[in-house]
Amino acid sequence: MEKYMPYIKNSLVEKKFLVAALAAVVLAAAAVFNDLLEVSRTKELLEYGYHSTLALKACQSSVYRIALPVICMLPCSFSCVDEVKSGFIKEYLPRTGYRNYTVGKILACVLSGGLVPVCGAWLFYGMSAMVLTPREAALAEGATAEDYLAKFVVLCGLLFLNGALWALAGMAAGMMGGNRYMACAAPFIIYYMLVILCERYLPKLYVLYPAVWLGPAEEWPFKETGLIIWLAELVILFALLFARIAERRLRNL
Repeated sequence: MEKYMPYIKNSLVEKKFLVAALAAVVLAAAAVFNDLLEVSRTKELLEYGYHSTLALKACQSSVYRIALPVICMLPCSFSCVDEVKSGFIKEYLPRTGYRNYTVGKILACVLSGGLVPVCGAWLFYGMSAMVLTPREAALAEGATAEDYLAKFVVLCGLLFLNGALWALAGMAAGMMGGNRYMACAAPFIIYYMLVILCERYLPKLYVLYPAVWLGPAEEWPFKETGLIIWLAELVILFALLFARIAERRLRNL
């Protein structure tokens, strides 16, 4: 694992990762802007755990879902294409080898793409807790508090897998086309193609409907567990697809 750490560190310490994470926070706030505006105007106490429900609502909103394919590919998805275009890869590959380079890029892409929405979600959750908790009413005597934190942790797992999936999709597309613009556009295009396909032509094929990948439909087998397994399979599929494309392209340099 140590031999892959340089790839991972490079993807996490770049400014692009920080910009993407901050963009995720802004998008979460924009998704619940009306709720925040209403809270700022009211003088009454908020219900207990309001900051948690607000964070869950923001990170499961359509605004957050639609933006995921765009922000998650920023840290790492077009790094391979840039290295090929610049000629850097010709000097670097003999030192690392094809396999180490490919696996390192996959791990870096999965971690950076997955952590972008997770970091954004936790930052928004923390800010919501600091600002709104003092304004929340105390838990009623004898009442049992709902475990919002457990729900948020599960949601972060789904966010991570969604982010990793879209980042890998962008990296695979960019490597296939040899163009960084394909890496940028492909995740968003795939997202909307799947949405149109499921909404207009195959409404019962909900497993391919990305709008429910942050909260499973009622028909989804095993609920969150089934959804996590499905997303993990898609992540592995795109990782293998990228590895296949990268092997062919890099060996022809």
